[in-house]
Amino acid sequence: MKKQFIDFITDCEPWHFIQAEKEWRISEVLACEVPGANDSKVLLPTSLILGCFQDLAAWLIMFSSKFELTGSVERIDQFSILKEKVKPEHMRFELWADFSSNSDKVKFSGRLLINGETIALINSLVMNYVLILNPDYGKECYSQWKILRHDRNKTDNP
Repeated sequence: MKKQFIDFITDCEPWHFIQAEKEWRISEVLACEVPGANDSKVLLPTSLILGCFQDLAAWLIMFSSKFELTGSVERIDQFSILKEKVKPEHMRFELWADFSSNSDKVKFSGRLLINGETIALINSLVMNYVLILNPDYGKECYSQWKILRHDRNKTDNP
């Protein structure tokens, strides 16, 4: 089983990542108040936070099976919403990917930090992918994804 730590710094393009061994975290995703883009406090709902983690994981699988990242944060719809609420320089997403070369599943965990404070922890976000051969591109493979399950706090109350 191979583990990889992916450290997303949202104000960098393209994103950079660091490989390291990490332990899984306890799952906790709570709605929270954070400094907003216009210097006021904004409430981030659980669904938005979870959506960003899901989109990050899906983006990794869809665009790079080797986690060699290209492209821009603007490809991810949930981030567009989040960036309108919170200043990007205040946000930092971290993902841990646990995957096996003989499996079609990738298990993610991670956390969202705002101003250096942990806002959300994700555990057991499990995704699978299938490789599709496209005859127009020879033997190149493209990935599709679907979310199998996730563990999270079910309330949106802070």
